Amino acid sequence: MKWSIHELQKQNEEYVTIDEMIRIDSLVQRVDTIRAISDVRLHGTCHVQENEMTFQLTVEGTATVPCARTWKDAYWNFSLDLFEQFSWDEQVLATNELVHRVERNTIDLRPVLEEIVLVSLPLQVYSEEADDLSYVEGKGWTYMTDDRYEAEREEEEPKVDPRLAGLAKLFQSDSDSE
Repeated sequence: MKWSIHELQKQNEEYVTIDEMIRIDSLVQRVDTIRAISDVRLHGTCHVQENEMTFQLTVEGTATVPCARTWKDAYWNFSLDLFEQFSWDEQVLATNELVHRVERNTIDLRPVLEEIVLVSLPLQVYSEEADDLSYVEGKGWTYMTDDRYEAEREEEEPKVDPRLAGLAKLFQSDSDSE
């Protein structure tokens, strides 16, 4: 997703409308937690000025990530708003550190979009089937809901520590003799 400065300035409009589908598959190779990503829809406007260009865009797509509970595929639908400025003027760049430098008279939004998606990626995403789980067991681990845990705890008979079993028998024989 690249535009030359001259191409955008030739539009003879103050605002240029943008509505495109782009691929950012490189995120799958960059980050282990993204298993797949759909084509991303990018729509909004570009405000063309003499020394800078300001993009006000919405990025929409779906990323496939591992479910935090089952490790199966979970889908994160995102709609992210972004406001990014690009400039080729050294004075503008010196006064505002949030402005991106234009390299070789070309504005490339792809790295910015990838970074926005990465920093917006939630730490935990749950698949639909994870909501239905009340009990799952694996090698050396068990997962259960709080309700199920409480029910199992109530069903269990109180266990006596084997080291204190003799003491329990002593108390039991004292209560029987009375």
